[in-house]
Amino acid sequence: MFAVADSIGLNCIEVTVVDSHGFDSGTSGCGGDVGASTSKGISFSGQGLVVHRLESMGDVGKEDDLGAMFCPHQQRPRLSDAWKELIKSVGQLFVGGSEGFRDALRKYSIVHSFEFDFVKNETERVTAVCKVKSCKWNIHARLDKVCGCFYIKRYYNVHSCGVAGHTTKNCHANSTLISQLIKDDVRDKSKKRPVDVVDDLKEYYGVDVSYNRAWLAVQKAKFSAFGDYSDSFNQLQWYRNVVLNLDPRSVFDVEWDQTTNRFLRLFVAFDASVQGFKHCRPVLSVDATFLKARHMGYLMSASAKDGNAVCLRRERASKWEQVICPYGESRLENLYDLVKTWKVIPSSADIFEVDTDPSVCVDIGRRTCSCCWWQLNGFPCCHAVCAIKYSGKDLNLYVERYFHVESYRQVYSKPIYPVASLLKGDVVDCGTSILPPVDTPIWPNDYFKSHLGTIPMMK
Repeated sequence: MFAVADSIGLNCIEVTVVDSHGFDSGTSGCGGDVGASTSKGISFSGQGLVVHRLESMGDVGKEDDLGAMFCPHQQRPRLSDAWKELIKSVGQLFVGGSEGFRDALRKYSIVHSFEFDFVKNETERVTAVCKVKSCKWNIHARLDKVCGCFYIKRYYNVHSCGVAGHTTKNCHANSTLISQLIKDDVRDKSKKRPVDVVDDLKEYYGVDVSYNRAWLAVQKAKFSAFGDYSDSFNQLQWYRNVVLNLDPRSVFDVEWDQTTNRFLRLFVAFDASVQGFKHCRPVLSVDATFLKARHMGYLMSASAKDGNAVCLRRERASKWEQVICPYGESRLENLYDLVKTWKVIPSSADIFEVDTDPSVCVDIGRRTCSCCWWQLNGFPCCHAVCAIKYSGKDLNLYVERYFHVESYRQVYSKPIYPVASLLKGDVVDCGTSILPPVDTPIWPNDYFKSHLGTIPMMK
């Protein structure tokens, strides 16, 4: 706009802003109050706009960018902003010797969006230059053998490559550096995903990294936070000892090859779960899934449903005042609302015909219905609810005890004791080191088929 105006000799540019209703909010220009100066410039008028006037076309490059008035963006502070002054000047000292200097240099290059190459990368001296061959930026640091300090000896802090040499894909944002940045986050969130790390690095550090690099960084962070995964097999012995000391009735069995000391399998049944199963509905669900960690394997689990129709989920049952769990009580209420208009024909004190289409026979003494739903679920069907309410007997007495609030409380009455890592030092070494498995484990069904005769069947 300014170049065209200057080429045709205009002294002033007038802009009129019309509001959303189509009314002219007023103009200002060379003859107006705002743009009355005879010098070259630009004036804006209109409600909500700040008048910005340039005194001279020759000074356009020195003025604020007018684009900010139409597309305002505010830079949010980043975590990497603290790295901007890690490299300052000649004579600066670094803690940690050459490694401390290299770490500071990597972070400094990330926050300033440039890459560098090591010309010399030794214990006593480090020299680095900008990755752009024509750029003059360089730095040299070395160890002072007299005082034992690592310091900058030579530093040219001008990038002749300019912004063209900047990049957000910095090779020095390696997996080791990233793992140090995310270690605390991984400790708090052990299921941290690599894709989340990629997004966090972009948002908080302004750097782009690949998924593979982020994945490797997560693995290193887990190693730093929780220890070596392979060594965890050997930790099973002290974990077993602590569990059995806290709760001797729990079952904890570790098997390993007596010749190679390689891990074979592990079976754990906490006494809280064993006792809780006794008050759950008498059906156990067994399932298996693949383990995708370094040594692969399979995980099998057994679960049961409590009276509130959820799988081992703790609730605040102490506030429940009814006899039946909320899930069962809600079902009974819906069933009763359904059968209020049905006709019942008594045959005896316990046997009734419910006149529906088709009609069914209910024996409340034997807890059976010809629709078979009551027998299969242990919970009265709609026909049974109709017959029981007709007989005048207590409906709650015909609901299996697994659906009662008292049974639900018994399911979660016993705690599973947490095992604190602080107890590791108190465990006596068993003298045998369990090594991680090397061979692909067999499918769990094959194991159970080979031991079928030794597995007690549920009655």
